[in-house]
Amino acid sequence: MPLVIEKDVETRLKKRVEDLGGKCIKFNAISEGGIPDRIVILPPGQVAFVELKRPRGGRLSPIQKYQIEKLRSLGCVVEVVKNYDDIESLLKSMT
Repeated sequence: MPLVIEKDVETRLKKRVEDLGGKCIKFNAISEGGIPDRIVILPPGQVAFVELKRPRGGRLSPIQKYQIEKLRSLGCVVEVVKNYDDIESLLKSMT
């Protein structure tokens, strides 16, 4: 089985979201570090922030942990996605 890397997971996430009629927006917060990589929007208005990590050994930095907890404390859905199963779990929870 070929090695799955973070980019593969990101590509699959984008495709699956688009297949469901949603948007998977790359989020580049230049002014603030540690913000999740993607914003997933599915009909009818379901929104989640997604931090992508490589399947093997991918770890959150302290600033990423802080930002995730801050967003969650504001009532946002934030998920860390490392593999294809994580994608399916996220999408199931949003539909």
